[in-house]
Amino acid sequence: MTTLVDGDITVTISTNNTNNININLSDSVGQLNIGSVSGGGGGSFTSTALAAGTYYIRVSSNLTTEYSGYNVSYHLTPTAYNNDVEPNDISATASIINVNDSTTGHIMHRLQVEPMI
Repeated sequence: MTTLVDGDITVTISTNNTNNININLSDSVGQLNIGSVSGGGGGSFTSTALAAGTYYIRVSSNLTTEYSGYNVSYHLTPTAYNNDVEPNDISATASIINVNDSTTGHIMHRLQVEPMI
């Protein structure tokens, strides 16, 4: 899946029986597990503060003798405020806020990407 804005991703799975099934949300190269749930009949989880980008949902079973049909979906809840204008990491490029003024933004949203080994 590819998201166009930062936010929280909720992944939900339902199955047609009570056999054990796993779902994992991973980064754009499929290496980092950002969230997961396991169990019979389905379930859901929410991964928060994710940056816009590409993510993968993996559906699997940890038992070779079980089978299941499934329906998987995701929902993106966008972050309430727009992202801060970058670069603003040093005082020379920081956003100016005048006296009695205010500004909004959000911090710590991440696109979890690790180099391929």
